[in-house]
Amino acid sequence: MAVLRKGRLVVVDSLERLRAIAVRRLAIELAGAAPSAAEIGALPGVRQATLDGAQLDVAYEGSADPLIKALAVYDVRAIRSRDDDLEDLFLHYYRDGEDA
Repeated sequence: MAVLRKGRLVVVDSLERLRAIAVRRLAIELAGAAPSAAEIGALPGVRQATLDGAQLDVAYEGSADPLIKALAVYDVRAIRSRDDDLEDLFLHYYRDGEDA
């Protein structure tokens, strides 16, 4: 797969490799006490965190280890993963006007 931006080739790699470095998303269902979105959002690799009642949605890059360790003190009922689709992978290279 190749991505062009402003007439420049910014990445050429396999789809599998690009998926491996993409933002990952988790929907985490909590019971009882929950961390604040700001607390989770401050963890290394976390790009976005939102809390709606008992539902914590997290987008992160890299290792999930800091996130999992931070959640270990809470009652986690379920974790569901959602991989980025092809459009999300493409937009990764256009985010914030940065060159990849």
